[in-house]
Amino acid sequence: MNSQYFSYATLTLTILWLLLPSHQAFGVTESFDSGILQPNWQSAYQTGTSNLTPTNQRLEFTNTSPSLSATYLNWGSPLASTLNWSITVDIFLNSTCPSTTHLDLLVGKNDFNLINSQAYASTYFKVNSSRYYFDYVSVTPDGPTMAMHTASGTSVTFRMQYSSSTGILSMDYRPEGGSWNTLSSQSISLWNMTESDNFQISIGGESNAVVASGEAYFDNFTVTTQSTPEPSSWALLILSLGAFSLIHYSRVRD
Repeated sequence: MNSQYFSYATLTLTILWLLLPSHQAFGVTESFDSGILQPNWQSAYQTGTSNLTPTNQRLEFTNTSPSLSATYLNWGSPLASTLNWSITVDIFLNSTCPSTTHLDLLVGKNDFNLINSQAYASTYFKVNSSRYYFDYVSVTPDGPTMAMHTASGTSVTFRMQYSSSTGILSMDYRPEGGSWNTLSSQSISLWNMTESDNFQISIGGESNAVVASGEAYFDNFTVTTQSTPEPSSWALLILSLGAFSLIHYSRVRD
């Protein structure tokens, strides 16, 4: 009798779990091969004479004058704060790319604003007297954090990953032909992300020098998520489990 009861309870809870609302997993890859910027990309910030243009099967950053210029695009599908997600993008700064140029991958809370320095994090590849990878988080328990890492080569893959269960945001880099290395891994609890908040993804660049076609560009942008139950789903499952336990306890006593 007990065996039959628990088999029935397990089957019922499994069916209930499958029917509960959840955030479904998905994956998106943008290789910029079409030569047309897809509608999901939206202008986030632009100043000066720089541009981001899909050409030569990549997204090229150019600047036509030696004045400080910046251009950023938002990925038009924000990620729910309850998701586990991973973002990667390839960044190239060729050997002729002028000093002061950098290309960035950024993630921020809702419709964050770079100028107002709201809650956001970034990884970027920059040419100065040498080449460096940077990671920056605007709001942490220790205040804004930034680290600089000496780069090798002219290309890198950046990755950002977020765990909704721990609130940890990780930022990693992989040089061409190399393995993954950690830039930063820390809590973003002070971003105060609620169920109604989202993560906004942006890519872009900045330079105060002339940047010609082919000198700085993005490629192979990907976003992947893992399916996670909504908090209300967890609550309903726990209540259901408690109800089954109470019923079983009552039957044992009888």
